[in-house]
Amino acid sequence: MVIMLDRIARRRSPAWETSEVYRAYQEALFEAVERCRAAEVAYEWADDPAEPLAFANLQKARAEVSTILREAREAWRNGNDVERVSH
Repeated sequence: MVIMLDRIARRRSPAWETSEVYRAYQEALFEAVERCRAAEVAYEWADDPAEPLAFANLQKARAEVSTILREAREAWRNGNDVERVSH
C-alpha cells in the first residue's frame, strides 16, 4: 500500500515528494496501514462470535487506505494539470 504512494510520487516531479501535501498523505497512509495491519491481526485471532465485527473493521481499514491513495492520486493529477497550464 505504501508502495502505491511511492509510485504516485515517482511519476511526479521531485517537488511533489518534498511538498507538504505529499508528506500529509504519506503520514495519513502510514497511520492507516498500521490500523489495517492491526485489524488483520484482530481478524485472524477473532473467535466465531467476534469474527463478523473483526471482518467489518478490517474492511473499514482497507477502505480508508484506498481512499487515501485515491485522494493522493487526485492531488497528484491536479498538481500536474496546474504545472501544464502554468508552463
